[in-house]
Order: sequence, then structure tokens, then C-alpha cells
Amino acid sequence: MDELAGLRADFAAKIRYDEVKERQITSMHEELQVFRVGLHLRLLQPLFTDLIAMHDDLADALGLDNAAVELESFKESVLETLSRNGVSSYSVDSDKVDRARQRVIRAVATGDETLDGHVQRRVRVGFEYDSGKVLRPEWVVAYRYTRSVEEAAAGGE
Repeated sequence: MDELAGLRADFAAKIRYDEVKERQITSMHEELQVFRVGLHLRLLQPLFTDLIAMHDDLADALGLDNAAVELESFKESVLETLSRNGVSSYSVDSDKVDRARQRVIRAVATGDETLDGHVQRRVRVGFEYDSGKVLRPEWVVAYRYTRSVEEAAAGGE
């Protein structure tokens, strides 16, 4: 009989222990959620502040006669904000397409084999994070060698 009472006491103690642990885990989870939301806001607050300022600058620029000058200033504000957050713009120096850092958005047919895979024109700059990670590749239009263009040019002479 004493053994049964002892088992019941042990079982009741284990249940109380488990209940306390469950409350602790729930409390810690709630604290972590609050901290995570606060951390997220603390990390993004400077970016939000810059975006709000840019919004105001854009609203002002739209109401002015010299919108082109104001839009150029707005573009510079965007680049400064990106720079403060570790992002920089780039343009690949080479005339040869670099598939890792450039995206060909359109191909222009050419009969000149030496132009194949070369940049015809740059459409948009690329952006990278400090670590060198490409966030958006530079957009380019590139030449693509096509035999039919060469034959058409030769036949038209």
C-alpha cells in the first residue's frame, strides 16, 4: 500500500513538474516572439525612415515644374539609401556578356561572328550586396550571331 501511495506521489510530482516546464516554454516562446518583432523593427527602422523621406521627396517633385531635376535628386536619394544598407550599383566593365552578373533581356541578330555574345547596349545597372551577392543583375541587350543575317546581307549587295 505504501508503494502505491509513493507511486501516486511521484506521479503527481511529475505532472506538476511537466506543467511548470510547459508554462516556462510557453512564456519563453512568447518572449521570443516579442523580441523577434522588436528586432525586426529595429533592423528595418532606418530603411523605413529613408523610404518615407524618399516618398516625401517624390511627392514634392511631382508638384514642381523642374520635375526632371527633382527626379534625378530622388534617384540619388535611393542610391544613398541602398548604400547605407550595404547595397551598391554596378555596371560590368567588359563588352562581353558576363552571365553571372548580367541578364540578357533581348538579343539583336548580327551577321558579324565577332560581335556574338557582346553587349549592344546597357538597359539597367545591376545591384549587389557588400558580400558581392548579386541582388539584381545588370540588364543588357546583346548581339547574337545568326548566319541568315550574314547571308541576307551578302545577298543584298
